[in-house]
Amino acid sequence: MLFLGLAARPAAAGEYSYVRPAAATRWLAVPGTPAPAGWTSRGFDDRGWSGAAMPLIGEARSEATRGREQRLPASAMTALVRVRFRVGEEGPRLRALALRARFAEGLVAWIDGVEQARRYVAPGAGPDTPSLQIHGSEWETFYLPVRKGLLGPGEHVLALEVHAHKPLLGPLVEATLSGFDATRIVRGPYLLRPGPTEMTVAWDTDSDATGEVRYGLDDDHEGLVKSPLPLRHHALRVRGLRASCIYHYRVVAGDADSGDAGFHTLPGPEEPLRFVVYGDTRNGHDVHARLAAEVLREDPDLLVTLGDLVDRGSEEADWQKFFEVAAPLLRAIPIVPALGNHEIVRAEGLAHFLELFPSPPGGSEPGYFGFDAAGVHFTVLDSNQLRSPRQLAFCDADLARSQRARARFVIMHQGPWSMGFHGNHPDAIRAYAPVFARRNVSMIFSGHDHQYERGRMGGLDYVISGGGGAPLYVPRCGGLRAPCPSTTFFITPEYHYVLVEVEHDGFKLCAKRIDGTPLEPCVDYPSRRVGARLQ
Repeated sequence: MLFLGLAARPAAAGEYSYVRPAAATRWLAVPGTPAPAGWTSRGFDDRGWSGAAMPLIGEARSEATRGREQRLPASAMTALVRVRFRVGEEGPRLRALALRARFAEGLVAWIDGVEQARRYVAPGAGPDTPSLQIHGSEWETFYLPVRKGLLGPGEHVLALEVHAHKPLLGPLVEATLSGFDATRIVRGPYLLRPGPTEMTVAWDTDSDATGEVRYGLDDDHEGLVKSPLPLRHHALRVRGLRASCIYHYRVVAGDADSGDAGFHTLPGPEEPLRFVVYGDTRNGHDVHARLAAEVLREDPDLLVTLGDLVDRGSEEADWQKFFEVAAPLLRAIPIVPALGNHEIVRAEGLAHFLELFPSPPGGSEPGYFGFDAAGVHFTVLDSNQLRSPRQLAFCDADLARSQRARARFVIMHQGPWSMGFHGNHPDAIRAYAPVFARRNVSMIFSGHDHQYERGRMGGLDYVISGGGGAPLYVPRCGGLRAPCPSTTFFITPEYHYVLVEVEHDGFKLCAKRIDGTPLEPCVDYPSRRVGARLQ
């Protein structure tokens, strides 16, 4: 019998590591062989199975390096894996487990025969049944409440059933398992819906818990907002704040305390406003981490993202990685995200996005909305709905209501014009550009093409900022290619962000590389208040 070790040693206060990296396993991966009865239970005899340490990787997969990992037969669609572990006297105190796994492509997990997690495997799937869809390469953590009596002191078994998605690759799996005897904050806190007198603070816990935001002008946190019910996902609206002020805050959820952090409320009308724009981070985590650190040093009033924050919006694993990378930034700077095409991959993608980033109260249909900040108006559009007459009508009405704003910015993932790989969007040009021109839009910000581009078409200024981490695209003009048209002022395939500073009589746009150096000299644009004429 293979044992992981004696009773697990605490890895930190209240944390117990049960299945560690490179844990010893028993595994079975024989094409067409049904799963033996009772194989997920603690008492099942697995002595006839193969033994190896994780990771277990299909021999035809690109991840197979011919190193020390165990390679599974490429002809096997499914692998069954068992890992024994021991729980000590802490067992009855455990509140939650964290099963962290990298797998391809579907996974079911049991502890002592009790199902704990399922991803992309249909109930009753046979040994040659492919996963329902592709999971992706990111590790995913499943937060599992501990049912009473599940983990008493002694030996237990973690059983994993892994299904490949395509034949002749073989499955892939590696996993760890930890236990916790107190509630933890596992996402956030992060900031949403900024205003001069309010801020929304959001976070997730690993189990249902009541929560509260304590806040104040100093670290005494004399203000308090509480959540009414025990939940895993919280979003509390803190109101009655003062404009242009720095506030301390902390989140308390059950036993967990986020520690002291800070944010500043939006400036009042006519005060300077500073915001940062970037898009298309996807799975470029190293670039995104460097970019986020530099943006945090800029200390803007808000962060506007232009879509494709993750590679697959339907994947919880992708969102976990996004929030892990951007955590220090989102803890201090409120985010206003636009929907990209990668966010709505599969039907559940939009629902996942809207849970993490809910639309403002009283707003229009999900995916598009408008808001004001320091006398500046932002119209956020969903470029996946550019053929929607309802969105077009909203856009026209929203911009019409904002004509007294000192600037009007349109935020969308795919804009009307681009000299990049994807090029122009005919629906945006046909239906939306005339509205933008008629309503005197100051600047259109978009992403989708992974580059920086600044130009002007039909009197409308636009910027493409798709350099947040996704693979860069080579523009269709400039460099060794044909010269760019006169409507394209600057274009380059570099990772970057854009800092915008709005003053009383105009705004300055500064494109910067991820180390903070200028991508091009800052550009000044005039105010476009009511009565201003297009240049």
